[in-house]
Amino acid sequence: MSNPTQRDLTSAALISVSSYKPGFSIKQLLDSNLETFWQSDGPQPHYINFNFKKRTRINTVSVYFDFKQDESYSPKVISIRMGTNPDTLQEVAKQEFDEPSGWIDIPVAGQKTFMIQVAVLVNHQNGKDTHVRGIKLLQSIDPLEE
Repeated sequence: MSNPTQRDLTSAALISVSSYKPGFSIKQLLDSNLETFWQSDGPQPHYINFNFKKRTRINTVSVYFDFKQDESYSPKVISIRMGTNPDTLQEVAKQEFDEPSGWIDIPVAGQKTFMIQVAVLVNHQNGKDTHVRGIKLLQSIDPLEE
């Protein structure tokens, strides 16, 4: 997961979620402890929103799931959307998972954007709430720019 040709821009964004259970919020999603997690607490789809102050290029969304521990809380289908605000979001990637475990890199357009939304559309075993144990927004580093 630590690729020297990519930089993690997650902390550059203002992050919000559609819902969370007390004690399982954004803090746990971003704390780098894969034993903790964000847990949604509301109707599907569940959202993680990233808003940037300036247009920012993102090449990869990396998510950490653990089906063995989370079972029906594990995402089965997610959609990644980009735009300038919630009204202009367009899907740039959609991925289905079969019992996911570990870091999963999802390539996205690499275009500059003000907003990225990760939407959990379906969970395994028809689960309602979801667990995401980690998430990173990665930008490829062009060695010629360094």
